[in-house]
Amino acid sequence: MFYNQLGGAASTDIATTHNANYNLFTNVQSDVYWSGSEYAPDSDRAWIFVTDYGFQQYYLKDPQLELKIYAWAVRPGDVAAVPVPGAFWLFGSAMVGLMGLKRRGSIG
Repeated sequence: MFYNQLGGAASTDIATTHNANYNLFTNVQSDVYWSGSEYAPDSDRAWIFVTDYGFQQYYLKDPQLELKIYAWAVRPGDVAAVPVPGAFWLFGSAMVGLMGLKRRGSIG
């Protein structure tokens, strides 16, 4: 959503680099947001996204820490699904074709 919907750029504050969609929201903070999922190797940590620098990292889930972390409610349809690249389908059809030729004995 940071890059695709709002036009954010890596290593750049969302308040200075964005597109017109940014103006549809109020109170967007140049700060840290929870991404909503745990960091798999260590369940005491969770992923965060830093909007004032445009990067993601994991952070310790500890309410005693003084880092203020925002949350952004996203509903289905707010963020477009990531399309499967056309190259995947091209590769898959080529593999099916090669398997068919192998089966017919045309390929060694």
